[in-house]
Amino acid sequence: TYPVNYHHDYLSYSGSVNYRVADAFAIFARYSLGGRAGADKILFTPAVSTVTGGLINPAAGDDSVRQAEIGLKYRNNGITLNLTGFHALTDDTNSQIATNPTTGQLELSAVTRAYKAYGLEFEGGFRRGPFNVMAHATYTKAEIRSAENPALIGNTPRNQPKLIYGLTPQFDTERFTIGASFIGTTSSFTQDVNQLRMPGYTTVGAFAQVRPAERFELTLNASNLLNTRAITGISEGTIPASGVVMARPLYGRTVSASGRFFF
Repeated sequence: TYPVNYHHDYLSYSGSVNYRVADAFAIFARYSLGGRAGADKILFTPAVSTVTGGLINPAAGDDSVRQAEIGLKYRNNGITLNLTGFHALTDDTNSQIATNPTTGQLELSAVTRAYKAYGLEFEGGFRRGPFNVMAHATYTKAEIRSAENPALIGNTPRNQPKLIYGLTPQFDTERFTIGASFIGTTSSFTQDVNQLRMPGYTTVGAFAQVRPAERFELTLNASNLLNTRAITGISEGTIPASGVVMARPLYGRTVSASGRFFF
């Protein structure tokens, strides 16, 4: 054990403007600066002195996020459209468990990275009578702009797909609601060394709500209905000699039912 004895502060702000061009159409822009404290992410790393408990590197006290956005909004006759372009600069001070190549022992090492990203976000919806559908998609081009290991500079950050998307159609009546959800992602790198990829996937869900009586509702939910093999994380950056890696998949098909009474 060793002491932790430091204080840190940072400034956050956000400014935006929205201009209504016509009844159904508006444009907007925003610039933001935010941050998050290093806190437990930097404990037991070289960022905190084991003698005084103070910050050896004052910059490790927080990680900043700078983001600029510009976009448009459209609302008319049951149609909702939002389109946003963004550019972000982010810092990350963290720690990870790694194997020492000399001793073979697991060690906690500090990770200090900075990233830049730009992309496009889309959100849309359409409603006609009892039917409505919502959709979203985000395209991101991200890059490591600085790292404690210079070989990583210019690489794509781990677990960062270029495209994430979703679609949710739904049908509503007074007595029941039925719908489905489609959520997917393209492939991404398992680690920042960019040598091993996780495949993209699309999962399908379904839901139904029945209201047989006033103030009473029955619900049935199914996630990953088609039992899709969806890998969300892999610890290794390359295929080891054993040919085996440690992966984190989404749950397989999961079905749940519930009932609610309102009073």
